[in-house]
Amino acid sequence: MHTFKQKPVDEQETRFTKVVSRTLALEKQTTQQIVTKKRRRWWLYSLPLLLVTKKRRRWWLYSLPLLLILLLLVGAIPAQAFVHRWFAPPAKASVPLQHILHPETSAIQSVGLNNTVDLFMNAMLRKNWPALWSMLAPDAQQTWQNEQDFTNFEQTKFGPLNLQSYTVGQTAISHPWLDPDTTQVYNSAATLTVSLQASAPAGLLTVPSNQALTQGLFQQTPFALIQDNQHTWKVMLAGPADLDAPVLVPAKAPISHLILPIFMYHHVSSLPTHNQLDFGLTVTTADFNVQLDWLQKQGYHAITMTELFDTFYYGKALPSKPMILSFDDGYADIYTYALPALLAHHYRGVFYIITGMIGGRYVTWNEVQTMANSGMQIASHTVAR
Repeated sequence: MHTFKQKPVDEQETRFTKVVSRTLALEKQTTQQIVTKKRRRWWLYSLPLLLVTKKRRRWWLYSLPLLLILLLLVGAIPAQAFVHRWFAPPAKASVPLQHILHPETSAIQSVGLNNTVDLFMNAMLRKNWPALWSMLAPDAQQTWQNEQDFTNFEQTKFGPLNLQSYTVGQTAISHPWLDPDTTQVYNSAATLTVSLQASAPAGLLTVPSNQALTQGLFQQTPFALIQDNQHTWKVMLAGPADLDAPVLVPAKAPISHLILPIFMYHHVSSLPTHNQLDFGLTVTTADFNVQLDWLQKQGYHAITMTELFDTFYYGKALPSKPMILSFDDGYADIYTYALPALLAHHYRGVFYIITGMIGGRYVTWNEVQTMANSGMQIASHTVAR
């Protein structure tokens, strides 16, 4: 859970100067699964003590649990997975990874920060794309092929629109901060939301896309900044101008052709499977890491569906060897095992969630939110199977 503590006005601004410039080497950490707290089956561990007790009264009652376990072991019911789940002690979660997924946050008030946000958004209203580019942090500029790529994207997407006004949400410092565009981790960053009000000329967009725009498509888009060595605030997430901002669908989309691999997963797990269906849908955590290692060594770059449509609609340049890593259904193990592996490789995935099946064998809404905050794209699979 995020905790908010009010900071004095501008007194704490320089505290973040030294820590924002260094990224944390998440990829150098051992990939470990994320676990939730589970109650230990302590009574099973106490069976040997019960059997060797000196008291002989009703000894046969103490033997019943042992007999049950013996029946399981000889195959009366599928035993291996049962015994593994109940006797294996909970794995230790990676403390740094948990801290990254659930950072500490505190409110901040900074005149310099607010001025940077206003300068950026006013430049966007004026469609001054070179000014926007100059305010991006160097790491944010690296997500584009070059300034021309950025300018062409922004002009193609927003040039024909009527950009009317914007509003800014509350600013907070997040420590640490994971950049959802790249999954790189920074010691801290200032985060807020920016809402853009805009309209499109008749016939420019599809009817659903135009309706979404008028109803607030660009409401509360993520905006983030870090400070450079000169204490200047630089933009990391550009709100509505960001490459990951919502897509506008043109009424007449340009014709383009692109071939790229899409890898589809269901289960990623180290636990034994219980039936033939799950066995066929499961990739072990070790194999999953090996696959990601191979893809990375071959120079593949994971993209999201938003980035793909940015290319189709606005001509944004894709990285070399683009691919998509997709995960169907939203099983709980994708949060426990797949997410840490993806973050360790700085890969983003697209997760298709069955919205009517939340919790239990499937991810919870809190886990879905955590994945989204970590740079994973969340999409709808179905309401039910």
